[in-house]
Amino acid sequence: MFNDPLFVRRHHVMTPTPLARQIITTVRQALNGLETTLTHTNRFDPAKTPKRFVIGLRNNLEAPMLSALVNRISAVAPLVEIATVRSERNNLERELAAGTLDVAIDTLLPLSTEVRREQILTEHIAVFARRGHPELRARLDKKAYLRMEHVCVTSRRSGVSFEDFQLQRLGLTRTVRLTCQNFATACHVVSRSNMLLTASESAASVLEDPGLLQCFPCPFPISPHVN
Repeated sequence: MFNDPLFVRRHHVMTPTPLARQIITTVRQALNGLETTLTHTNRFDPAKTPKRFVIGLRNNLEAPMLSALVNRISAVAPLVEIATVRSERNNLERELAAGTLDVAIDTLLPLSTEVRREQILTEHIAVFARRGHPELRARLDKKAYLRMEHVCVTSRRSGVSFEDFQLQRLGLTRTVRLTCQNFATACHVVSRSNMLLTASESAASVLEDPGLLQCFPCPFPISPHVN
């Protein structure tokens, strides 16, 4: 590669040439770095190792998951830092492969077999209304659900939401009066109006006072969110 000898024989000894002496410091540093990398591979000790983990997490999952996660990590890995970021689903596998994300928590997505998966959470769908809603008492039936107006939460610019797709499969449509991007906004709107919100059971946890909303079972068979 160098087109120049690195060692020459002098008597019975191999002696480094001036070129070898010139590059030996850099080569020794590289070999030491490789040795350190190999020595510390797979030796992560949660109790002693400072490390920052980046988690791709959609905002509707932050409230129900982060408090328990942080409490657990604080007990067993006090030097670990957690950062959550929003990741576009079409870039998820690319970011995991590049290492910009350490892990992602989302619904079941069509990813390749290169991505390791584990189901950690199943959330059933519920319907939320403001406490003391004038049209609702102890239960929410199908007719009332379809008659009333709804808030929809989706990050899509076009197309239907998860809940509306499920309803369309049943041959049903609802009146969506407001579409927004996050559950905190939706819950605040619902707590101050007569609209309904169809979402996972933990959605109300984003409110400072979850008691502002009452929760009803969804009157239609909508599939749960699997994460």
